[in-house]
Amino acid sequence: MWQEPKTDWSADDYINIADYNRIIGNIAYLHDLQQELYKPVPYTELAEKTVSDYPYAWEFNAIESFLDALSDNTFPFANYERGYWIDNGPTPTYDDLNRIESACLAFYKGYNRQKLTQQKLPITFGVNQSAIKC
Repeated sequence: MWQEPKTDWSADDYINIADYNRIIGNIAYLHDLQQELYKPVPYTELAEKTVSDYPYAWEFNAIESFLDALSDNTFPFANYERGYWIDNGPTPTYDDLNRIESACLAFYKGYNRQKLTQQKLPITFGVNQSAIKC
């Protein structure tokens, strides 16, 4: 289920488990929505965290990689500049979180606009079953 992203992160904000779970939930939602309109792009399913867990660098890299793949392989609703994370390195800053969540929101809005305006043919292609003789 889509949750409204936080796009107003400030220097005083810190990411918590609810924020992380919202981000990966929105990433999963975008993955499903994207597949309705385009060929699938590389995606790593991420598990929700509990208060005793903390996201690892590879998980943030999976988020970054997916958003980068959306930008490269679908309509680039967001001018996405990928970040890279290393173990025991710096954690995402408020600028990084704004970049990630703003990109999620841009893709969400863009894909939904495409779904609403998608042209569909009023006919079904295939064999005319009444013309088949046994």
